[in-house]
Amino acid sequence: MPTGSNNSTTILHKDLERQTLAQLLEDFQRRGGSIQVLGTSAIRPSLSRRQINEANAQARNKRQQATGASA
Repeated sequence: MPTGSNNSTTILHKDLERQTLAQLLEDFQRRGGSIQVLGTSAIRPSLSRRQINEANAQARNKRQQATGASA
């Protein structure tokens, strides 16, 4: 019959994970510990529902004027 907790393998696994992360962090700091910051792209401003409706109405009016249709 096995002795110990059912969680003993989880504990051992977590200990190994902690050691691995500690080694990775140590290696990172030894290499200078700096993170490259990349540039950002501009984000288009969000339009309100009213602005979208107005833009659609203007486009619709332009199409109607171009085809000679009356509103």
